[in-house]
Amino acid sequence: MTSRLPPHRALEAAAGIRGVLVQKGLLKAIGAPVSDEVLEELLRQEKILLARVALSDKVSAVYMRSDPYALILLNCTSTVGHQRFSLVHELCHHFLHTELNTWACPVAVQGARGHEREANQFAAAFLLPARSVCDDFFRLMDETNDLCRSTIEICERYRTSWQSTVGRLRDLSLIGKHEQDALLESKVMALARKYEVSLDLFRPSGQLQIPAEFAELARDLRERAVISERKYQSLMDDLEALMECGHPGVEVSKR
Repeated sequence: MTSRLPPHRALEAAAGIRGVLVQKGLLKAIGAPVSDEVLEELLRQEKILLARVALSDKVSAVYMRSDPYALILLNCTSTVGHQRFSLVHELCHHFLHTELNTWACPVAVQGARGHEREANQFAAAFLLPARSVCDDFFRLMDETNDLCRSTIEICERYRTSWQSTVGRLRDLSLIGKHEQDALLESKVMALARKYEVSLDLFRPSGQLQIPAEFAELARDLRERAVISERKYQSLMDDLEALMECGHPGVEVSKR
C-alpha cells in the first residue's frame, strides 16, 4: 500500500497547508518561518493534544487518534529542533495517513520508507520551504563564504535541527554528498558558540508537558488496548509529577 503513495503528495500538502496559514493571517508569507505559536494554533484547530514525555531513545514521537482528539507524544529528551521536526512529521500522519490509529516513529531519518519517508518529506518542506531556503542560502554564502555559518544560521532562522537542515540543503541540491557528510560530522554546539547562535535549539528541552485532557484520552487508549497497561501507568506517573510541581491540570485517577 505505501509503495503506491504519489511521489509529490507530501510536498503539495505542505505547500497547501502553508497557503491556508497565510490566508488565515497566521503566516506573513508563503515562505516565512513557522513559529511555535503557529504550530500551537494549528494543533488547536485540528483538536490535537500535544504531550512531551520521556520515550525510548529509539523513538522520536508517537501519533494516536481517538475521537474527538488526536494525540502527539514528543520525546522530551530530543533536542528542541528535533522535536519541532518530529511534531510536523506527526502532522503528516494526521493529515495524510488517516488509516493510522497509532504509530510510533523511529529516531532515524535516513533510510525511511513508506509513511515515514513521506512524513519526513512533509516536515522538511513545511519547515524549510524550498524557495525561501534557497534564497537565504545563496545570500548567506555570498555574505560569508562559510558553509558551516550559513547552515547554522538557516537552522536559527527556521528553528530546525542540524540534521534536518543539512538534509534539506542536500535534497535541494545546494550542497553535495561530500559537503553533507562533512557537515553532519561537525560538532554543532561548538559551531553555535563560534557563530553566536542560541544553543537552546540544539539542546533537549527536558521539560514534561501534558495537557489536562490527556488523562481521559490515555484511559480510553488503554481500554481499547492501543497502549499497554505499563505505558499507561508510566504516563499517569508523569502527569502526577507535573501536578505536584504546580502544573495546571486535572485530578488524576489511576483506575
